Amino acid sequence: MNAEINTKDGVRVYEIGYLFLPSIPEEKVGAEAALIEELVEKNKGEIIAREEPKKSVLAYQMIKKIGSTNHRFKEGYFGWVKFEMPQADVNVIKESLDINPSVLRYLLITTIKEDTYLGESAKALAKELAGEGEETTVVEEVKVIPPEVIVNPASVEEIDKSIDEMVTKGE
Repeated sequence: MNAEINTKDGVRVYEIGYLFLPSIPEEKVGAEAALIEELVEKNKGEIIAREEPKKSVLAYQMIKKIGSTNHRFKEGYFGWVKFEMPQADVNVIKESLDINPSVLRYLLITTIKEDTYLGESAKALAKELAGEGEETTVVEEVKVIPPEVIVNPASVEEIDKSIDEMVTKGE
């Protein structure tokens, strides 16, 4: 897909994947995520999609210096938010995340507006769209290759013969 990252008037689409400290009480994690979204909106950003943070075991131990001590973490609350914002204003978001004591780590990237992965939110969205009491099924997109596109692999001899033919045509 050749979608443009840049949009009109210097506005770009960004995504922040963030990991909150596991020491945050579970009932306060949603409020921490809301602070990030409020920060985006206060700085001329428009939220496109989000996924609420969920506690996860990390693939490897992470270290964060808190005060003068290095703390080690093996789990955290992972969430993400996708938004549009003028390119000139995105540094405010980065600087705020850099000093946020609740953030263990984050990744801020430019992306495209389309193809938002909804993850676990897809199931909830499907239920919401279907209405209460109705059965829902979430199916991932499947790409089907037409039979005429599928070809048998060539042998080494066939490849050599084809190369020889192309070389002799060029002489």
